Amino acid sequence: MTELKKNGKRSIDNTDKKSNVKKLKPSESLDKTKTNSKPKFDKFSGKQKFENKKFGKGNNKFAKKPQQPATTEKTNWNELKQKKKDLKVQRKKNKTKDLYEIDLKAKKIYEELKMKSTKSNKEQLCQQLHDLMKNADYSKLSLSPDRARIIQMLLKKAPQSIKAEIAEKMIPHITEVALSKYGKFCVSRLMIYCGKDVREKAVNGLLKNIVKLTCHNFSSPLIDAIFLNHATPEQKLFMKQEMYSDLYKNDKSRDVKTLKDTWSGSEMLRNGIINSTKMNLLKIASKNLVDNSLVHSVLLEFIEEVGEQERNEMITAFIPHLAVIASTKQGSRAAVLCYLYSVAKERRAMLKAIKEHVTKLCIHEHGHLLVLEILNSTDDTLNIKKTIIAQIIADIETIVNSEYGKRVIMFIVAPTKEFFHPTTLVELESDLKFGTQKKDLEIRRKELIEGISKELTDAIKKNPNFWLKGGHTARVTFAALQSLSAANNFDLSETFETLCKVICDENWKVNEHESTTQDTPTSTEKAEVNDTGKIKKKRKNPLEIVIDKKDQIMIRGIEDPGLHIAIKKIAKLPNFAEQFVDHLTDELIESWILINRACFVLVEVLEHAEDEVKSKLMAMLAQHKSNLQKQKHSGAKVLLKNL
Repeated sequence: MTELKKNGKRSIDNTDKKSNVKKLKPSESLDKTKTNSKPKFDKFSGKQKFENKKFGKGNNKFAKKPQQPATTEKTNWNELKQKKKDLKVQRKKNKTKDLYEIDLKAKKIYEELKMKSTKSNKEQLCQQLHDLMKNADYSKLSLSPDRARIIQMLLKKAPQSIKAEIAEKMIPHITEVALSKYGKFCVSRLMIYCGKDVREKAVNGLLKNIVKLTCHNFSSPLIDAIFLNHATPEQKLFMKQEMYSDLYKNDKSRDVKTLKDTWSGSEMLRNGIINSTKMNLLKIASKNLVDNSLVHSVLLEFIEEVGEQERNEMITAFIPHLAVIASTKQGSRAAVLCYLYSVAKERRAMLKAIKEHVTKLCIHEHGHLLVLEILNSTDDTLNIKKTIIAQIIADIETIVNSEYGKRVIMFIVAPTKEFFHPTTLVELESDLKFGTQKKDLEIRRKELIEGISKELTDAIKKNPNFWLKGGHTARVTFAALQSLSAANNFDLSETFETLCKVICDENWKVNEHESTTQDTPTSTEKAEVNDTGKIKKKRKNPLEIVIDKKDQIMIRGIEDPGLHIAIKKIAKLPNFAEQFVDHLTDELIESWILINRACFVLVEVLEHAEDEVKSKLMAMLAQHKSNLQKQKHSGAKVLLKNL
């Protein structure tokens, strides 16, 4: 029994303790196998666990299931497909509500309108399309891909009155449309095909959101096209001002034309505006949206005006994008300044970044200027050989075939006033003050010539007909040979031999119009049908003189005016006359006597040949003296005087 003591604590007597302890038998002390435990109850099935479960083949999930008896009814697949189509149509109806029927009618008219055979009733079809869609909001319709195509067709082929109505409904929401995936094409068509007044209103509608649009993946190319082609000079200033600072988002100023003008009235604004411009440019660079002429223009002004710390930060951000920003005049100049202001480590990173774009840069109107500056200002000529010159040699014919590529090759071999305008050379020399060059300029140029000499002569020997295909290309050939002949211990006899084989070939003919636009990417397209029946679009240069292959005039190479001048210059080089006379034949001399320009080439060879070679040539010409006297052209008369 339990009792409570006076202090309130509970006590248990000995008898109670003994009565509560259970004594185990010796046989039950450690034998756990004889415990009578019941199986657990499964609350989900309402049965005890493992109850009525049989293990074996009957319960094997991998065992083959018994085949069901074949049904006599066949599945009607056409009916099943039709049900799916009906469901799809119903979903579209539920999604578009009242626009579904309009879409069906509009698509039929659109398909008819875009056919080439539809010529007479285009205005009527455009009016029908506009009547269907004018009650809806054009700015919202342009967000859908199918409707956006219909709007683009209207903006292209409809009368000006319909275009004006469409523009009037789109311009209040033009920023939202420009930011959409499909609406941006409608804005682009509006800029191209609508009138001047509509374009000005559209550009004004985009103002106040220029930074947002330039930083967006869909609208950035649109802003680039507007800045280049459609905006007025005043609107271009306003677009740049928004890139400078948010101060100009709502209030524009006609007096602010450059970044420097923003703080001309108050120097206190300088740091704030520079930081704002820097943040906008860095944001654009981080999104890889630098292929934009507006960005290039602002970047150039920023690099020219800021201090060393801000400039270095911007150079670091734009190192991977150097080849891209060299696509415009301002961008090319900005890329040049980035390279000139950079240190050796940054220059190596830049060369690595532009290595794969060297060929495209060399044949580009503005990009080739960056290549010229790199060649002119880099001390590490070994790295230049690995990155720039190696890529030039790999695509040498593509580069020489371009007007700007010729300038790159000629700058490597002969950067003189004979081949370049003096202002170009003065500008290149003045840019050297920005860099930290240690090598002398003449040493750098000599190392570049040594790096390209062997590969260049190998290219000439491999395809001499290409290097003598016209006057412009032959001028590059002469510049290279003249530079290499001036170098010590460089043998050009094999190169001269391959060229003389072409010049002295009686069947040597060239195209009267030298092609300089081969493989150049352009915007105009021409459709061709290939063997499979598919239409393949072929890109053509809009500035190229289109000449039918049937109308191409082939003339003898020695009669070409440009080639004639180039060959006369090559004839002045040492050891050329010897190879030339070795390949002359009596039949060739007999035919050349009849040609005025060919006689002048022979005169040039006579004047610059060594005595032994000269006497050999005079002996060959003496056999045709009587025939030469019968000729009345000036070339024959001059040749007779030399004999």
